[in-house]
Amino acid sequence: MEAPPTAGWSGKHAVELYVRTYATMLQSSGEIKVESLVQAHLGMGSVLHPLAAQPQTDMGALLYAVRRLPAAINRCRRVIMGQSPQGFKAVLGADILSWEAVKAPARRRRWYHDGKNTLAVLIASASDIDDLVPTLVAFQIEWNKLHRSLQDVDLSDDDARHAAGATPDDWRRLHDAWGESFDANLAAIKRDESRIVLRLIGGSHLGFARNASRWWLPIAAAMDELGARDAPI
Repeated sequence: MEAPPTAGWSGKHAVELYVRTYATMLQSSGEIKVESLVQAHLGMGSVLHPLAAQPQTDMGALLYAVRRLPAAINRCRRVIMGQSPQGFKAVLGADILSWEAVKAPARRRRWYHDGKNTLAVLIASASDIDDLVPTLVAFQIEWNKLHRSLQDVDLSDDDARHAAGATPDDWRRLHDAWGESFDANLAAIKRDESRIVLRLIGGSHLGFARNASRWWLPIAAAMDELGARDAPI
């Protein structure tokens, strides 16, 4: 009889299932609720989100997500991923370049905020999706844990920290990450659950290849002008 799969095998296939789940849903379902990805996220057993299935707040995972998402995510309930501004214009009729450009502290991506409840982000490859989707799922999971923890708690610093189960160091890091918006963000967490929806515009391998080609063409032209195309690296 064949031996049962090892834990490593199971972990690998749980990750593959997670990726297939959100890739299929994004390609075929239009907008999808982040909530629909939570079970697959939990099943993956991410080392970056070890307390995902526990009721206590995973401050490490929350801080990781906060640093990789723009601050506007705290006011947004819709995240749209696309490969080019032209793609957004063609599908949504939206000129995202006229929106406010926003940044994430620890990720160099081009984000745009419509001033209301929508964020648009330009992605360059499938790996961007593989980075962004789990980050958004982790963010929503931990936001909603904090939401439940803070319901009967005064939002004074010590009371809120104890309710969250956070260490003083982790609470200080969250303060640092949110800056002057800390109190407003904490009040928003207590007031509302996070219910983010995602949408992917395009996302085909052909589209990624086309974008890579557009990125390379001016570089190649400059190298040709310098006679550096065949120069050794």
